[in-house]
Amino acid sequence: MPRVAVVSGGTSGIGRAVAVRLAADGFEVVAFGSDRERVARLRDAHPELDARCVDVTDADAVHALVADVHARSGRVDVLCPAAGIKHPGGVADTAVETWDRTFAVNVRGAFLLTRAVLPGMVRRRSGCIVYIGSPSARGGVDHAAYVSSKGALHALAMAVALDHVGDRIRANTVVAGATRTGMNRRRPEAVFARLAEGNAAGRVNEPEDVANVVAFLASPAAETISGACIDVGAFAGQGVLDDGKAHP
Repeated sequence: MPRVAVVSGGTSGIGRAVAVRLAADGFEVVAFGSDRERVARLRDAHPELDARCVDVTDADAVHALVADVHARSGRVDVLCPAAGIKHPGGVADTAVETWDRTFAVNVRGAFLLTRAVLPGMVRRRSGCIVYIGSPSARGGVDHAAYVSSKGALHALAMAVALDHVGDRIRANTVVAGATRTGMNRRRPEAVFARLAEGNAAGRVNEPEDVANVVAFLASPAAETISGACIDVGAFAGQGVLDDGKAHP
């Protein structure tokens, strides 16, 4: 019986790369997003994935999704809440609606999914949750809502890891440094070049680089790892600001 993975934000960027990689590793993957056109394109490009249209901020919809996965497959072995949004603006420039929406997608969505899969994982005394973090959680300029939401997400991951270590459930965070995704499409190449200087590979991440680390954490090889933050393309202890410089 194949292991089962659920990936939010699975129609683009890092989430899509994670879904495709886990499917290649033999997982039965349910990947979802809220944009119907993107879901349709994912379904056409990767028929091996169970692509669905679900709003990650909708508690009832998330509960129904996980319940359906359990009804069909009997379990969720791996959860990767990869859905995320990012808007520029400092605290004084950020509308309340923007703040609330950012936290709804980046934090509430991860919380709802985690809450939905945990009972089944606890019953089986087995499970792996991999959150997609950011060096922005350590600080950044002109993105107050995003920075704050990623800090909260990192804290959520640690709370889950500590609360459920006795249940043999692992929770880790992959800290995705500068990565070529739609979220960063407005960054000029000069900024990417600066960011590449802080990457041991001499380049910025591709989504597949992050997916490779998620796949490792989801594998039996990582069965003793929980509560970790693994940096991909960003030095530990640094935050990356929008000027492309790495700052402590």
